[in-house]
Amino acid sequence: MSRLTSLLEYWAITPVYFWPVRKDWRPHAASIPAFPDIHAVIVNGEGSIHRPTSRKRAVYLSELGRFANESLGVPAFLVNATIHDIDAATADNLRAFERVFVRESGSLGTLERSGIPAAVTPDLCMSLEWSPPPVARAGVLGTDSVFEDVSRRIRSLCRAKGWAFVRMEHKGRLLRRELVRLRHMRSCWEHWFNHRERVFLDEIRSAEFVITGRFHAMVFCLLTRTPFLAVESNTPKISAMLMDVFGNTDRLAALDDLEARIESGARGFDEGEIEAIDAYVSTANERIRSMIESVADSIRRG
Repeated sequence: MSRLTSLLEYWAITPVYFWPVRKDWRPHAASIPAFPDIHAVIVNGEGSIHRPTSRKRAVYLSELGRFANESLGVPAFLVNATIHDIDAATADNLRAFERVFVRESGSLGTLERSGIPAAVTPDLCMSLEWSPPPVARAGVLGTDSVFEDVSRRIRSLCRAKGWAFVRMEHKGRLLRRELVRLRHMRSCWEHWFNHRERVFLDEIRSAEFVITGRFHAMVFCLLTRTPFLAVESNTPKISAMLMDVFGNTDRLAALDDLEARIESGARGFDEGEIEAIDAYVSTANERIRSMIESVADSIRRG
């Protein structure tokens, strides 16, 4: 979110109202400002729109497009999204968005099968600026997963081997769940999360190798050129992004294979992988800039 708001502000689009993804907006629809107090709704989809038959969040996020058009009198844009295993009703909801931008080609394929136009724009975190670690890389770092059993397995492996382990979920998750509606409140939470983001990025960029079940940990690995193995998440977003970057899923691993693959010594990126990452990151920044510019132009045209 900090990347999204910063990029929008660079293009002179001022975010004035926020709603947390974990809170269903529909019971509070009357409190959401409409035109002319706002001129657009931008939904940061992340990995939330999948399996709507069992996940309420996928439904209420997809419904924001039609609500913005019919009730608020403004266009809606879905950005930075992974879309997977959607039903016909959710597909119809997504058609109400003026533009849809997905993070990887797997999501694009899902939308194409439903006849929904979209564009692939890599995850917004790919636009983060970073610098090489001040000291040489050292050690193996494990992270958690959205699946607790995967987190336990990675943590147990790290403990047995004497490797470091960190969680992307942290005590600030309760703060993140609170309603953040007013612009003057944003500076506090944005400063806190930017700090945590930088700490986590520093942990990854200083490691020799990373084992992760987190999509964004893999994004940070690619951004910092840190070799890694990844375990699939709750949607095929990790494997889809690997295909976009490398044209293969060689850096995807089953839980039972992690130790053997790490101990085999084949940890580092080869020359072809580095070239593929460099090309992907460069293109990612161009596509992210183009996406934000197109959204800003659409909002200004009204």
